[in-house]
Amino acid sequence: MTFGTPEEKRRITDATHRAHAGVKGEGYDANDVDAQLWVAATIYWSMVESYEMVFGKLEEERAERVYREFSVMATALRVPAEKWPRDREAFKVYWDKMVEGLVVTDEAKGVAKDVLD
Repeated sequence: MTFGTPEEKRRITDATHRAHAGVKGEGYDANDVDAQLWVAATIYWSMVESYEMVFGKLEEERAERVYREFSVMATALRVPAEKWPRDREAFKVYWDKMVEGLVVTDEAKGVAKDVLD
């Protein structure tokens, strides 16, 4: 998303939105802005964590640039730019609050088991 051409970005976002169109359930809609914010946040967090486990901690300036550039992923998921936390400090506050409120259901544990096995 960050380095693709405008056409590549459009194809990716179009495919994502088509896939999300039918994902609805009891009180859930995959196109919900808050749900998309959480998806973008988990992708950002896991990418940075993975990178830092392999290559070491990002330098502050680079970490800030990565964070700003990653906002492209969030806005591609139809998250309004103003909903993406303004900086890494605001992201940490958002992340910690969301993680604290997570409830892991038996269904989620089953999916995790399937993925990890």
